[in-house]
This record gives sequence, structure tokens and C-alpha cells, in this order.
Amino acid sequence: MKEPSSPDPEEREKGNSATSSGVWNSKLHFAWEAVLTRMPDVPSKEKSKSKPKESSPRLNFTDFWIDVVDNGLFASSSSEERKYWGFLLFIKVLNDGPPGQAAQVFTKNLVRSLMNQLAAEERYLHRIAVKAAKSIHSRVAKEPGFAAASVNGLMGPGGSVTFDQATKTKTVEKIVTEANVDALKQIVPLFEKLVAQAGTSDAKAAAASRQCLASLLLAIVRARASSQDSDDDLESILEDILFTFVRFAYFVDNSENQSAQPALTEQTQELFRS
Repeated sequence: MKEPSSPDPEEREKGNSATSSGVWNSKLHFAWEAVLTRMPDVPSKEKSKSKPKESSPRLNFTDFWIDVVDNGLFASSSSEERKYWGFLLFIKVLNDGPPGQAAQVFTKNLVRSLMNQLAAEERYLHRIAVKAAKSIHSRVAKEPGFAAASVNGLMGPGGSVTFDQATKTKTVEKIVTEANVDALKQIVPLFEKLVAQAGTSDAKAAAASRQCLASLLLAIVRARASSQDSDDDLESILEDILFTFVRFAYFVDNSENQSAQPALTEQTQELFRS
């Protein structure tokens, strides 16, 4: 895998020719597929418990993805071409990988690169980043339960609560509106937690995050209100969303474990009331 001295990878993808001494290829080498298909999902620590005498446990998918893809292809010092390969691997796992693998690919450096490239059309890898976002939607459309892993990956510790606003897309909104009941059982409590604990001491940033979360919760309600489904679990989820709006619109928790950090502003409470 030689580093190229080539132009924009997107131009390569279009089939444009360029004079270059590099040998970079925009397509993934077949060896990647062989590696991915033989990579176990079970963490090596768990495997070692069942086989304590095994001196060199087989590398698991999570370790491989973090070490080779996230800290390798998506390292801050990596070229655009190597990041392009990384996005291709991301798309491949989302399209073809088992659920256990697909849920592990939303790693910190990758999600950061995805956000950066989606944010502006003139960026080198914007087109492949759009394809990556579409591959998430395709997986969720095919497997609605995957919405929970997607949302946690894009908005959890390795992502950003304001992912849609930062990328000027509706990536997360589309995911939550297609989520099934099982996924929503995980997504709604996550959103409530993120409203309560904004992850920043900056009141303005916290208000922006909470506005995003309120919009996503409302999007779920609107999507389900037009649905013909009459499911007790779904009704319970909608009640949980209503409780979340009421909690943050009208009540101030006094207990240390329940109080919002930082405290909700009057403007944010008014947002939850409306």
C-alpha cells in the first residue's frame, strides 16, 4: 500500500487520468475482504477466558478496527488517499458485515473525518463521505434495529450531539425516524441522558445541544404519529418522550444525581414547552 503522489481521490473515482508516479488505487485490495471475513467479533479478552493457555490470542475485529483503521487510515497525519480507503472499508462493513462488526465502526477519528468531509462540498472527500452517510441509512432501512448503534456511534462519546447541525445534513434525523421499537428503547433514554448531562460547562454550547436533541425527539413523535402501528411498546416510548419534554420544561431536579449539568436556561425550558 504505497502512498500516492496523486490528485484528489474523488477525481480518481470519476475515472480522470493524471500524470503521477504513485501507484495508488481507489479500489480496495482484495486482501481487505479476506481479513474482514476472518476477523472474530468476540473481544480477545473474552476469548482468553475460555482459552487461558492460548499464548497469542487471535486479533478481534474491534482491536483491528481501532488500531489499523481508526488510528491508522484515519490518523490526523494520514493522507486523503488513506482516509478514502478508510471510508471504503466503513461502507463495506456497513453493507456486508454482521451486526456485531457494523456496530463497532463508528470510531472517534472516523466519525470526526466523516463530519469534516460532510460539512462542505468543496472538501476532497465530500463525495465519498456522502456515500458513507447513505450506507448508514441503507443499513438502517434494511435493519431498523441498527439505528441504535448508528445513533450512539454518531452522537455518543466518539461523535457529536450536534452531528446534523455540524454537517448541515439530516443524517441522524433520518436514522431516528426509521428506527424500530427496540432501537427507540435505547435511543430515547440516550437522548434524555444527553439533555441532562450536556458534556460541557459552556451554557451556550449546552443550549445548542439540547435544541438538537429536542428536535430529534420531536421528529420521532411526528414519524410515529403518522404510523399505523398500534403497539403497547411504541405507546410507552411516546410516553417516555412526553415525560422528557415535561421534565425539562417545568421541573428542576434537586438531587445531585438527577440535576441537569449545566442547568437549563429559561430559553431552553421554553423550547421544551413549545
